[in-house]
Amino acid sequence: MKFGATHSVNASDQDPVARVKEITGGLGADYTFEVFGSADTIKSSYEMAGKRGTVTVVGIAPADEEAPINAVDLVRNEKTLRGTYYGSARGRNDMPAMVDLYLSGKLNLDDLVVRHYTLDQINEAYDDMDKGEVGRGAIVFD
Repeated sequence: MKFGATHSVNASDQDPVARVKEITGGLGADYTFEVFGSADTIKSSYEMAGKRGTVTVVGIAPADEEAPINAVDLVRNEKTLRGTYYGSARGRNDMPAMVDLYLSGKLNLDDLVVRHYTLDQINEAYDDMDKGEVGRGAIVFD
């Protein structure tokens, strides 16, 4: 596994909340990141977090979806629930710094991209994204 992960959980063949609780000895995770964008995955990410856990929601769910969060659990377990839009980056400052890190080999972005498309394939790229087949594709300009 890359990028510091110690475990992976495949939600298609197991209960992800139960698996995270098992991995953590029943404590729950210190940090969870929801990146898909649905009420169900936001709720699951919240439930995976342990006492004083931080849940960061990155994915954008449809506008009409609401994720139910247990208000008593939020307070008693002192959880933090936060949203982030584009990583809460400050584009003017952060983008040049990230480009410098990437170009110097200190920031691995290449392994995040799962498929490359040419500019002629841009419609295919959007179709694949809409179908949920690719979440991290890149258009390559030659």
